Amino acid sequence: MAYTEGINTTLCLNTIGLRWFNDACYEISLPTGKKIVIDPTIDTSPYKKLGSDALEGADYILLSHTHYDHILNVGDLARKFDSKVFVGRTSALALAKYFDLPGYRVYPCSSGDVYEMDDFTLEVILGKHTKMGDMDTIGHMKANLDHFRLAEDLEETMIMGSFEYYNYLLTLPDHTKILIWGGEASPECIRRAGHYDPDISIVQIPREGARAIADLYKAVGGKVIFPHHHETILDLEGGPDLISDMLDLVHREAPGTKVICPRKGVWYRIGMQIHEEA
Repeated sequence: MAYTEGINTTLCLNTIGLRWFNDACYEISLPTGKKIVIDPTIDTSPYKKLGSDALEGADYILLSHTHYDHILNVGDLARKFDSKVFVGRTSALALAKYFDLPGYRVYPCSSGDVYEMDDFTLEVILGKHTKMGDMDTIGHMKANLDHFRLAEDLEETMIMGSFEYYNYLLTLPDHTKILIWGGEASPECIRRAGHYDPDISIVQIPREGARAIADLYKAVGGKVIFPHHHETILDLEGGPDLISDMLDLVHREAPGTKVICPRKGVWYRIGMQIHEEA
C-alpha cells in the first residue's frame, strides 16, 4: 500500500461484533471473522424473533450448562458449521448422545481449564446456577420435560444442567478480554466475578433483587456489559421496575461501565476508531 499523509476516512481497528438472539443466546463476531455462539436455544424459544438460520456462523459454541433453554439448537448448528462445542465435562456425554455429536466436536470443560485456540485463549470458570435446597431439582427438571413437551431422553442432560455451570473468559490476540457470565448473584459469586477485569461482558440478569444484580454488574465492571436472560425477568410482576432500578444503581455507582440494552438481531460493533478532526 502506498504511503499517504493522514487519513481521509474513519478507521475502525480490531472490530468485535455482538448480536443478541433471545434468552442467553448471543452471536459474537471476532476480528478474524470467526463466529462464537453462546447457549443456542433459538427456534423453540417463546422469545424468538430471528430463527437460527439468521446466524452467520458458529465456529465455536460455548454452553454455560445443559438446560433445554440453552442447548436445543446445538445439534443442527454443530453439523451446519462444523462447530467446536465447549460444555461441562460431567454433561458432555449426555449432550453428545442426545444430539449424536461425534467426539471430535466436543470439548469437555472443567474449572480452570485453558484452551489455546487460533482465535482466542479460553479460560473456563466455575459458576453456580441452582440454589440447592430451594427446590426438588430432579422433579423440577422432569416437570419441565412434560410442560415444554421435550423428549424424555433429554432428562439426563437437563438434570446435569442444574448441577454443572461454567462461565468463560476469552482473551483475544490483541489482549481484549470478553467475559461470559451467568448464574446467581450470591455474595460468593459476586466476589468471584470481580477477578477478571474484562473489556466486554455478557452477563445474566438473575432473579435476585436490584441491589444484588447491580453489585454483580459492578463487580464484573469493564467498559461495556450486555445482559442476557432478562426476558424472563421482564415477564415477572415488577420485573421491568427491577431492571430499571438495577440500571440506575449501576449508572450512579459505576459510571465507567456502560450497560447496553440490546435490540434483538441488531449487530453492535465495538472497536478502536481513528479519524482526523477537521
